Amino acid sequence: DADSDRVFGEICRIVMEKSVFHRWLVVVLLSAVLAALMSTADSVLLSVSSMLTKDIYHRQINPAASEEKLTKIGKSLSWVVVTIMAAIAIYLNSLENKPTLVKLMDMKFDMLMQLGPGFILGMHWRGMKPSAPFWGLVSGLTLVFALYPIGTLTNWGVHAGVFGLTLNLAVVVAISYLPPSQARSKGLIET
Repeated sequence: DADSDRVFGEICRIVMEKSVFHRWLVVVLLSAVLAALMSTADSVLLSVSSMLTKDIYHRQINPAASEEKLTKIGKSLSWVVVTIMAAIAIYLNSLENKPTLVKLMDMKFDMLMQLGPGFILGMHWRGMKPSAPFWGLVSGLTLVFALYPIGTLTNWGVHAGVFGLTLNLAVVVAISYLPPSQARSKGLIET
């Protein structure tokens, strides 16, 4: 419900009307919330640009790249990621049926679920091939995004993330059990 997202703002407005002290209290509270959001966003941005730079560019594209070049690539990728995220935010804000905060949190959990197989199986299953979590993550996220227009499958009460997680696990297990020659010919593992 869209009105439930407005409760916090209404409570802040009521508190601010009480006195100058309460107004400043709300300002400090909102500043703390903004600082928490910014620190999280900053950490995610740095992590994503570092992963793209070191794990993809440096490992796959240019292993001989100098630290200076990697730093430049990392900074450039940070700008690309910020631009993509800003475009997504503008797009979501332009929708007639804007997603509520609860819906955005729901989407976040659907996407975060896809990290589970890589971490959990990676710690406990020695037979998992190194490329399997990547392909599982890609397939799970693709299914999650494909199911978003449908929404929660109300007949079953199951969120898109659960379907994505199921596919993700199936892909990780399938790739890990593929004989190396088949996996290599399909481009799923490095030679």
